[in-house]
Amino acid sequence: MTAAHDPDALLLQILSAATRPLDVVEAARWSRANPGHQGEDAVRAVAEKTWDPSVKALVAFPQVLHHMDEQLEWTKTLGDAFFTQEPMVMETVQALRRRAQAAGTLTSDDRLRVYDDGRTIVLEPPTPQAIYVPYYDPWVFYGTWWWPAYPPYAWRPWPGYVHPWRPSVR
Repeated sequence: MTAAHDPDALLLQILSAATRPLDVVEAARWSRANPGHQGEDAVRAVAEKTWDPSVKALVAFPQVLHHMDEQLEWTKTLGDAFFTQEPMVMETVQALRRRAQAAGTLTSDDRLRVYDDGRTIVLEPPTPQAIYVPYYDPWVFYGTWWWPAYPPYAWRPWPGYVHPWRPSVR
């Protein structure tokens, strides 16, 4: 589809793009002004832009790009963390995936293949033609949050997403 061929590659594009918040803002503005460009067409349309390649790849995923633009402080903080502590960020991704597996919420389905290769939990699409960008409510997905002083950040769900039942206590 784009430089991001699977959910893990998409995650890496998001993390890398977060290190370039001004590019994210420009790309989100371009995406809003050009809604007719989608997927590979959008990526081709921005090929000559001076944005970081990770940001260019995200124009194929406008919902993700728009969330990053709308929450620019979060995006910048994520980018700073990834830039200065990449190994720790990637370890945290794996720790969160392990928590989600233990909670029974990270499983393969018709839109996502989940497997543990012995070192890492890998996410990939069942077919390379389509990438589903899931929404995870962290209060449900990871089970009990272990660090109350630093609650998880939750984006608003994608349009059309229906929240499953969850306890009202956070």
